[in-house]
Formats: sequence, C-alpha cells, structure tokens
Amino acid sequence: MDINYVTAGAEEQMRILKQYCKTVNAIDVYFLITIFNRNKNMQDFREHVLFQEKGDGFNWLRGSYNQIIEKRIVDGRQGIEQENC
Repeated sequence: MDINYVTAGAEEQMRILKQYCKTVNAIDVYFLITIFNRNKNMQDFREHVLFQEKGDGFNWLRGSYNQIIEKRIVDGRQGIEQENC
C-alpha cells in the first residue's frame, strides 16, 4: 500500500502513525529511528529542484508546475525537510 503521509489530513496522519507504532511494537527487535527536521531553504530548492525557464515557449507550463509543487510543500510540510541521522 502506498501512503502519502504529507498530504493526509491530521486525523489520517494520526491513524497512520498509530498503525505504524503497532507494527513496530510487534517486532521483537530493538532499533531506534531518529528524524531530524530542519527548515528547508526555499531559494536553494527553487534553484536546484524546480524547473528553470528555458525560453522555448513552455515556461508557462514549468511555472504552473513549480507553483503546484511549492504550494504542496508550504501546505503539507511548512518548508520542513527530514534528514536521516
């Protein structure tokens, strides 16, 4: 099953987390998961991840796509990224 935790509502996120905890607690092995959150540098994100203008008549499409992606980041994650430790 594919779950998009970021776009799920608060109630659905809590349900997913509780189910995940039940699954982890059922495993008879000790392990530790550490999640390190930090604010995402949106300017760096715009320069290295989003589509750049090319002057080929399709910049309107790239701009629309980039706006959708940025909005989802702001709405879903408030500009926070996770880093594995």
